[in-house]
Amino acid sequence: MKIFFAKLWQTLAGKALPAMALVALTCAAFSTVRAQTCTYSIDMFDSFGDGWNGGVLMVISNGDTSTHTLLNGTNGSANFQVTNGAPLIMIYTAGSFASEVAFDVYDSDDILIYTSGPTGFPAPTTGEIYNEPGFCPNCPAPNSNLVAIFNITDSTAHVNWLDVINAEYYTLEYGPAGFPFGYGLSFDTTTSAADLSGLNAGVTYDVYIGAVCGIDSNSVFIGPYTFTTTYTPGSPGDTCVYTLQLFDSFGDGWNGSFLTVTHLGNSTNYGMATGNSITYTFTATSNVPIGFSYTAGSFQNEVTYNILDPNGIVIFSDGPYPATGDVFTTIACPTCPGPLDAWMSDVNANNATVSWEASFGAAGPYIVEYGPLGFTLGTGTADTLSGSLSSATLTGLLENKYYDVYVKLDCGTEFSKPVGPIEFRTLWLNDIGVTGITAPDPSLQCNLGANDTVRIEITNFGQLPQTLFEFHYAVNGVPANIPLPQDGLYTGVVGNDSTNTIAFETTWDFSAPGLYIIEAWTVLEGDTVPANDTFRYEILTAFPKPLKEDFEDNAVPATWVHDGFIYAPNSHNNPTYVLSDNLYSGDQNFTLTTQRIGPILDGDSLTFDYRYVNWSAGTIAKELGPGDTLKVQLSNDCGETFETIFNIDASNHVTSTDFAHIVLDISEYDGEAVTVQFLGTWGSGDYWLDLDNINILGCPPSLNLVGIAHPSAEGDSTGSIDLTPYFGTGPYSFVWSNADGDTIATTQNVADLPGGNYAVEVVDANGCSDFKEFELGTFVNDKQVAIAPGIVLYPNPASDRAFLEIEMTTARDYQVRLFNTSGQVLYTWAPMNDRHSKLELDMSQQAPGLYIVQILSEGKSYHAKLMVAR
Repeated sequence: MKIFFAKLWQTLAGKALPAMALVALTCAAFSTVRAQTCTYSIDMFDSFGDGWNGGVLMVISNGDTSTHTLLNGTNGSANFQVTNGAPLIMIYTAGSFASEVAFDVYDSDDILIYTSGPTGFPAPTTGEIYNEPGFCPNCPAPNSNLVAIFNITDSTAHVNWLDVINAEYYTLEYGPAGFPFGYGLSFDTTTSAADLSGLNAGVTYDVYIGAVCGIDSNSVFIGPYTFTTTYTPGSPGDTCVYTLQLFDSFGDGWNGSFLTVTHLGNSTNYGMATGNSITYTFTATSNVPIGFSYTAGSFQNEVTYNILDPNGIVIFSDGPYPATGDVFTTIACPTCPGPLDAWMSDVNANNATVSWEASFGAAGPYIVEYGPLGFTLGTGTADTLSGSLSSATLTGLLENKYYDVYVKLDCGTEFSKPVGPIEFRTLWLNDIGVTGITAPDPSLQCNLGANDTVRIEITNFGQLPQTLFEFHYAVNGVPANIPLPQDGLYTGVVGNDSTNTIAFETTWDFSAPGLYIIEAWTVLEGDTVPANDTFRYEILTAFPKPLKEDFEDNAVPATWVHDGFIYAPNSHNNPTYVLSDNLYSGDQNFTLTTQRIGPILDGDSLTFDYRYVNWSAGTIAKELGPGDTLKVQLSNDCGETFETIFNIDASNHVTSTDFAHIVLDISEYDGEAVTVQFLGTWGSGDYWLDLDNINILGCPPSLNLVGIAHPSAEGDSTGSIDLTPYFGTGPYSFVWSNADGDTIATTQNVADLPGGNYAVEVVDANGCSDFKEFELGTFVNDKQVAIAPGIVLYPNPASDRAFLEIEMTTARDYQVRLFNTSGQVLYTWAPMNDRHSKLELDMSQQAPGLYIVQILSEGKSYHAKLMVAR
């Protein structure tokens, strides 16, 4: 299983962050700093200088909300508190002149974690822009602005940074540019400087630096810091001609943009004063580097360009919006021209294939060298291929491992510059899982029945073809009763990198309206990646009651369809927010259709408020005439047909500027889900039709109580249960009781609990109630559990990974299994004739909670509880 390293943030808004900090979320470090708090900061900008004009950045940190804006001026700053490990959410709402706005958010180490990008178009992204756990390191990071890399040669480089107070040592991780953090080469140093050696010539590398202040005290990693090693080409030779093709889509030239070519110490700028295109040529000396850089002018959306080699082949192109700065380097018409390009054409678990495109006239032979990520050329596995070949098979690879490969041309008296490194990761030999659920179809929500089929897609991610494995499904946490081997045993063959579809013979009852969470998974002995075994799929056939809409949030639910508008209080003599339409000869109809709601029960009612008032002030009541109607309709077939259950017209409407309250009994739809529709029709006049307070009160089938139980340390009272009701109407009341029936709390969440059984009763604002029981486990609070002599599990609890060390008295066969509390096998491992092993359990894709580790050896079974907590 892989070591899991988590990014503290990602490149956002299409903007590359100059220095990205990463944190290795080891279990021990996480548990130590869990309750820490720290200060993050926001830098705010406005290009016009009049503030954000109503724009607001809302920060929700550990449940506490703060709002930040720039009231006036061109810039300002603000701070907010972050709790380590707690949710950190940022939501941006635009005001007027949104393109003037920009902002940057920095963590407690003053490292950029989010940028909206510069002011101008496009304006900052709106809505939720950030949602990651907060991180407060208990060890300062090195200053990200004071890192220098110099003394760069073909094979070495020197890295220097500023000392961190209290740092015991530093960890450096490096590898070819773009390597996945956590899989590079690494070493420790006690000084704030280090030499990198064993590098390859002409290769770009990334470096990350982290500080360690003691046990369980680690900083974030800063970086990547990028540099390129030097490369010494062959002796200068003859000259050759390169071509530049410049294009402008508008036809007015490059508007100040230019491309700079640097060769033999001389730099020349190439631009276009006017027109759609222009072609330049320049002469270069063989085996001497050529550098290309681009400087932007105006209207970058119009600009593109090509660079062609002496054979007329495009070797680089960019635009629209070309990258700026140094964009491309090459060796001019080398006397030993290497491949134009190389790529991985096939990757498996223990073998892979690299392919390449030969340069014009370069017949070979070619030398392919490969090795672990970051290896030094000359230490890898090398193969020489005849000139007629343009691909090579790499053998002897290990599964789930990163490799680099280089390809170069052997010209007899010299070698070409190697193309590479080409990075790839091998597959697992055995890795299969469910990747899709294609039935039931959510578009057929009104036609789901009592015996519907569940159909799934199974994908083989590994190298070996798979057959005779189990597949299962569960709905809302209840496993289907699948009779093996008649059902749930795959007897076909799923080949490498292929997906097969299969339907369960065991059906499920989806006839009742509501939410169905379908989970399907595979069970394959020896599957090495349990995280991708399971696929989850949700079908909402009807929203649960109650329906309760008063429009006071100044919005219509996104699932509703209408052709009206929301009007604020007193817009036309309306006391509250209302949904309204101005009906007159130019707009003769109004429609509002809700989402599907259910199930309806005997005694349920649809209620709403309405009124008719004359346009525009709304101070005069509208007297309905012939043709003025408001129909209330219900559909029990997903809107295919509607039945009118109430009609408002001149015969029953009471003329008034006040709202009329209507109550309609809908008991006849008992057990069904319904869609509500209001149809307003104009007959004469010019008036407002206002709707408000549309309700179907009643209780949902359940309050959908979801609880996360955090176990207690053995012999202590450190457990807790976090509870969330997803259905019903707040506010809620809570009554918690223990196994003896004693009331222990009336809060939403409970803490300071010993291990044991607990129950909660929840009542919402409408009197709807639900009940849920919990079993709170315990764990050993010394961060490791001795399962049996020679078998140790640590850390416990874990965050993203745990380790199982096994020391047998003699070499023997044994089996390791990891179960969730539903009894599903998540991971199996079966060493043969083994005495000592250290197994890493990747829990990063598993939900927080209790897991069981089982070791089977010579007829004996050993068990331990593994707690995952974040």
